Amino acid sequence: MTDGPIPVVDKCEEWDGPVPEPTGLTAEFWSETANGRFLVQQCPNCDHQQFYPRIVCTNCGREEPDWTDTSGDGEIYSFTICYTAREEAFQKLTPYVVAIVELEDGPQLTALVPADPDEITIGTPVEMRLWQVDDDAALPVFYPV
Repeated sequence: MTDGPIPVVDKCEEWDGPVPEPTGLTAEFWSETANGRFLVQQCPNCDHQQFYPRIVCTNCGREEPDWTDTSGDGEIYSFTICYTAREEAFQKLTPYVVAIVELEDGPQLTALVPADPDEITIGTPVEMRLWQVDDDAALPVFYPV
């Protein structure tokens, strides 16, 4: 499993899919992905962790939750195999897996799993890699371990 920074893989030249557009609330989050850190929000009032970034804690309503690192390790909670791609950029990946990954730290997120679909089952342990897709952001993807 992942120790230290999450590996960042340069995909700038080959990635032609969607690219995140950092905003005021998400700018710090996306900036840190490019540095090998995947941050989730943790409420200093109730310790609830959440992903994606929001202005308030979804558990207690406290404003401005803190940021905390996640290991990037988790397991497949649910998944689907996409045999057709709505966007042209994903056509070269088909068939591909999109999964809901439950991080060891608690939050869940939806992400691409660039692996043979036959390798994926509910509960498959995975680890995060960050695909650098432009200067301002790196996308989280998960590989089976």
